[in-house]
Amino acid sequence: MATLLLAAIPANSFWSAALIMLGGYIDSQLFGANVNQEVGKVNDFQMQTASYGTAIPLIVGTSRTTGNVIWTTKFVEHTKTETQTQGGKGGGGKTKTTTTTYYYTISLAVGICQGPINSIGRVWADGKLINLSNYQHTIYYGNEEQTPDNWLEAIEGNGNVPAFRGLAYIVFKNLNISEFGNRIPSFSFEITRTITDLKALVETISINSGLQYSDVDASDLQGIQVIGLESAGDKTGRSIIEQLQSTFMFDAIERNGKVVFKRRSSNVGYEVSADLLGAYETTPAEEPYKIEYKDERELPRRLTINYLSKDKDYQQGTMSAYRQITKSKNEQTINIKMVLSDSEAKQLAELRLFELWQSRKTLSINLSNTFGWVLPGDILKLPINDEKQNFMITKTTYGKPGLIKIEAVATAFEVYIVSGRKVDCETNPVIPSAPGEIISKIVDLPLLPGETSTDRIFIACEVKGVFYGANIFRSSDGGATWLFVDQSTQLSTIGNTLSVLPPGNTITWDENSTIDIKLTNGTLESRPAIDVLNNFNAALIGEEIVQFRQAELISEDTYRLSGLLRGRLGTEDQIYNHNINETFIMLDTLKMLNYSSSDLYLDKLYRVGPVTLPVTDETYIDYIINIKGIGARPYSVCHVTSSRDIIGNLTISWIRRTRINGDWKPYTDVPLGEAIEAYEVDIILNEKILRTISINKPQAIYTASQQIDDFGKVQASIKVRIYQISEVYGRGAVKEEIL
Repeated sequence: MATLLLAAIPANSFWSAALIMLGGYIDSQLFGANVNQEVGKVNDFQMQTASYGTAIPLIVGTSRTTGNVIWTTKFVEHTKTETQTQGGKGGGGKTKTTTTTYYYTISLAVGICQGPINSIGRVWADGKLINLSNYQHTIYYGNEEQTPDNWLEAIEGNGNVPAFRGLAYIVFKNLNISEFGNRIPSFSFEITRTITDLKALVETISINSGLQYSDVDASDLQGIQVIGLESAGDKTGRSIIEQLQSTFMFDAIERNGKVVFKRRSSNVGYEVSADLLGAYETTPAEEPYKIEYKDERELPRRLTINYLSKDKDYQQGTMSAYRQITKSKNEQTINIKMVLSDSEAKQLAELRLFELWQSRKTLSINLSNTFGWVLPGDILKLPINDEKQNFMITKTTYGKPGLIKIEAVATAFEVYIVSGRKVDCETNPVIPSAPGEIISKIVDLPLLPGETSTDRIFIACEVKGVFYGANIFRSSDGGATWLFVDQSTQLSTIGNTLSVLPPGNTITWDENSTIDIKLTNGTLESRPAIDVLNNFNAALIGEEIVQFRQAELISEDTYRLSGLLRGRLGTEDQIYNHNINETFIMLDTLKMLNYSSSDLYLDKLYRVGPVTLPVTDETYIDYIINIKGIGARPYSVCHVTSSRDIIGNLTISWIRRTRINGDWKPYTDVPLGEAIEAYEVDIILNEKILRTISINKPQAIYTASQQIDDFGKVQASIKVRIYQISEVYGRGAVKEEIL
């Protein structure tokens, strides 16, 4: 080529440089030029990663959420070639330019949120609003009837694509990603799922969390509109309701066996006359009530609300309220995933800050048990300093018989006028219902996980009618006098067995046995195996503690339990002792009662009745219980082995168990759980104890000479009963073996 030839001329002067340039010109003119260029070629793609295990968002009302890629094809390369020719005049060569343009497409499915949804509104890609109609797509609204996408099945094959029921998602077909920097953009979607009435929303969340419709009263929330809410799918119903409470200023209280959702409106209250202030048993206090003020330096100077701004395309908004004159330097931030307009968020910040400062004034007062039905969240109108002042109850405690101690904070109707509606108790009076009869069962249980004290028993309560709480008394003189023990504010999940629980193995899951339960109060739910292994779904059935995975509702208030763990917490000796119509109680709904160790093995008289009635009322029921202190009983030993030597000496070995902190820890023995290590081994013949061997290690020797003394000769097989010994309880649970 001319360029190469001319370039060989010595380049030590101006002319050498000029000749090189001339050579290029001659090259082009004599021979022409072919120019090939590529546009948009990509060798290394950036893939948006799909986050495995990400919680699926829940949208309520209208809000914006970010999608998560759940399926993609590989990138497909496309080319477009164009050729342009220039030059050719004056005898010179032509320049031909060939341009190859590359672009890439991909098909993908993007998961959006829990379904079903009503519609998808606006769509953003990398934060920029796009027109969805410009892209080939199919939307699935997340109902339980949706079928697999035809496009996905055409690629993956029939039967290889899930329907993603319950998930709202969108499929993009052959999406051209050149406008997104040759990568999958981050999509976000405006979703509408119209449960916008606060009453309906709270009821739905409560029922989805396991309550029955009859357990919930949200009537006070009727007509309040929710713009939108976004919640991670792994959030509990309680956490979602707490978000709503932070925004709409309402409380959840237990009333007449229901969860009542009540707006904070201090105009709904119960008046207390001056002569009822400061109730007492024998001697009145110097003051009938106590008013205190929290140090203002503990309160916030500024309160900030972080929220989803309706006015800014659902991006995070921030609004603050300030208290101008204060010694406080504190700041408080409240984060909510609620959609609010900026003006609503500003109003909420002002309201929350005002409420905090209003409630710095606290009240402590004793009232008679005629007010035993009031609960936290209720408003009392009290004559304080010759004027009626309103206080919201925060805590109630039942002390000496006939007295209820109330702690409350000051409140004012004007605080909530922006978020609530006025209701006057004088025109809408609340007449408390008479308390129902309380039926109780007092049980003595093994040490439960996390417990350390064994000086306790438990009580379960159910009610026929309205439940305001139960007072528990004990008598040491046959009922002549009564000592107040405690009060229970919750009903137990309790019932009876409709079938007989058969014997089952205590080593692994009992997948063969089932038991039918008829509840008189409460509900049951299924739990995954990992939850059961972490102490969930534990119940007392007769005298055996059982855990279950599945609770199938087979008729009204009737469940069939399966997937059982049997003989829990050392109750394996009870797996053969079941009958029909045994008591069933969920352990996590029991109330603990303390007792003195001097009460062991003595009949004790208890009396239980409504908190609003005196201990002498005929509705109270007496119970006699002989406390055995089962919490201090050692578990039975396990893995019993034996060996005989040539003359017949029998060596018996076993592995001890512990009641306390018995989780498996590598290279570490479980704690003893007793003051000393001690065992007793009984030698049995025809249910008669022939000999007891006491030992301080998990091994005993029953010699040949002892066998001859007891039986007349060395035995080929011997029945033994092994016990671990507690200084407090005595012999623990038995382990019987024939060796």
